[in-house]
Amino acid sequence: MYQVLLLTVYRIIFFATPLIIIPITSELFEFNKIVFIYIATVFAVVFWVLRMASERRIIFRRTIFDIPLLLFLAGQALSTLVSIDPRSSVFGYYSRFNGGLLSSISYSLLYWVFVSNIKSPKIISLFKYTVISGLLVSIYGILEHFGIDKDLWVQDVQTRVFSTLGQPNWLAAWLVAITPISWYLAFFQKQGRGNKNIIWLGVSAIFIVTLIFTKSRSGFIAFVVCDFAFGAGLFYIFSKQAKTLKNNALKKFIYTNLTILAAIALVGSPWTPSISDLVSKRTTTATLDQYSPALEVGGTESGTIRKIVWRGALDIFKHYPILGSGVETFGLSYYNFRPQEHNLVSEWDFIYNKAHNEYLNYLATTGALGTSFYLLLIFVYLYFSGKNIISIDKEPDTGKKILLLSLFCGYSSLLITNFFGFSVVVTSLLLFLIPAMSIVAISSPDKDLDIKRNTGLQKTDFIQKFIQISTLTAGGFLILTICKYWMADSEYNKGLSSMTIGSYSQARGYFVKSIDLVSKEPTYWVKLSQSTADIALTLPSSENQDTARKISEEAVNESLEAQRLSPNNVNVLRSLTATYINLSSINPDYIQKAKDAILQSIKLAPNDPKFYYNLGLIYIQTQQQDEGIKTLEKSIELKSNYKEPRLALGLIYANLGENAKAEEQFKYVLEHIDPKEPTAIQKLSELQK
Repeated sequence: MYQVLLLTVYRIIFFATPLIIIPITSELFEFNKIVFIYIATVFAVVFWVLRMASERRIIFRRTIFDIPLLLFLAGQALSTLVSIDPRSSVFGYYSRFNGGLLSSISYSLLYWVFVSNIKSPKIISLFKYTVISGLLVSIYGILEHFGIDKDLWVQDVQTRVFSTLGQPNWLAAWLVAITPISWYLAFFQKQGRGNKNIIWLGVSAIFIVTLIFTKSRSGFIAFVVCDFAFGAGLFYIFSKQAKTLKNNALKKFIYTNLTILAAIALVGSPWTPSISDLVSKRTTTATLDQYSPALEVGGTESGTIRKIVWRGALDIFKHYPILGSGVETFGLSYYNFRPQEHNLVSEWDFIYNKAHNEYLNYLATTGALGTSFYLLLIFVYLYFSGKNIISIDKEPDTGKKILLLSLFCGYSSLLITNFFGFSVVVTSLLLFLIPAMSIVAISSPDKDLDIKRNTGLQKTDFIQKFIQISTLTAGGFLILTICKYWMADSEYNKGLSSMTIGSYSQARGYFVKSIDLVSKEPTYWVKLSQSTADIALTLPSSENQDTARKISEEAVNESLEAQRLSPNNVNVLRSLTATYINLSSINPDYIQKAKDAILQSIKLAPNDPKFYYNLGLIYIQTQQQDEGIKTLEKSIELKSNYKEPRLALGLIYANLGENAKAEEQFKYVLEHIDPKEPTAIQKLSELQK
């Protein structure tokens, strides 16, 4: 019974995870997917333990990946212990979620439960659930291209689709990884014949069309490598087979590539026109760069930004060489090592919470130790798969080898897309479960290998019942805790929505509920502080001065609590500074505290020109004019095309009667930054009269 339940759990995981999207949380895609994985992991482990209790034996299949997995988890745990932000290391960076210690533990447990309980004949059914899920995701992605939900998103989803995965590159990475599975189902599964072949081949064509609509460079590169590797693998596997089998395999590979060409001909590609374009004699084709915005949205070319971010990641590694800055803390540590050149790109003030290279991200956040263990996991899988695919003379069953080949190609494609990006829930799931499927695929379906049997459970029913009750109790508690975690974010999202329409009291109530559910999340405290400050600022100062002061103090204390929970978080300090500045109209003493907060922020983010700009304004406001000018000049030194400090300097110089210096700043703004800037135009005109 428990094996059936476990198989059902994995079928649901493979089918449902990519499809999950819930619009009532602060992040629609990754947050809900990772929560689902946590819940699924609890169910899987509970059913596994119950099976062992029921059968009165320890069921654990030893595999080649056990030691690498344990080393990987040990590296993650050690990095978490020394992390600059332990909460981010445990749960993942808030808004990304995937990649924290908890997620790594979950994926590892799912691996061990899988290899210990799922038998090889069931692999094909899991393939089918995965591919059918991919079909549904792709159909929605194609409909996105034709505008089904174009009004729901800020992004131009018609130009670059992301379906239910939330970002075009993530969708492309996942689709490329599962496409070889569709090829296996089309041509090489034993029960696949006739019309079934055409159906699975048609599904792979839909995957390719969707991939084209993502316009993902990393996805295209990975797909080309994947297709080449699949063909080379087939050639090798059938190289010593009978001529008929060779020709049959060659035909199947040709059919696969004809399907790819047909899909490209149907919808075109960034380099080639579609058939309809040729018929209508439209010759306009776009370069891929036009559809590859800077990491997330348009602006400076993404390759340029990646090089800068990668250099910052290496600088983090140099500072934390052994264990890194802490699992999933790149979004915090990058501020301290961000190259000055980053200030000149169009996305200079975006939050970069990943290195946009999985390997450099591990290097920066988990150091040489954690990265070595992560790479060991990869190399062990590549060795295992390569060894079993190549051993053609020792194993006559080519079907298993082709199954392994399809998994190997999908896994390899993830290594490529991760080089240009980072893992998300659906791709991390494959990185851990493709090895599990590969292990099970080559094992005998008739017996449990490496399973220990003689246990004390056979002596008494009491121990058996105790384990069952304890397991169900612990599982129920974990599910309840995970649900509270999800509900807290849901309340948090309600608060965000209320703030956007100016309902600050209502928003504060929602944030309080979030904190009641999860009290240690600094993100909730930041927003609670902001809503409290907004309430204080909306009170008529003449009638409610004492009340406003009390509420403002409460807002400050809430912001300080966020800082206490996450002392190395630049964004928390930024919010604290904003709270002080905004509330200084109620309590002028807060200006000095705002200055102290900015000085603390500069220690964590020495190359951030915004902090120097705001500090300069505070100096000017507190009659420290020389310091203010010097600080504004530092802001401009860090970012030469920063309009605001140049305008501020121009106004200061004009007030001091230093017209030449004022004109210099206003002219720079008009000539190099914004030729239509109204303040610069007006002041320059006044100075030149």
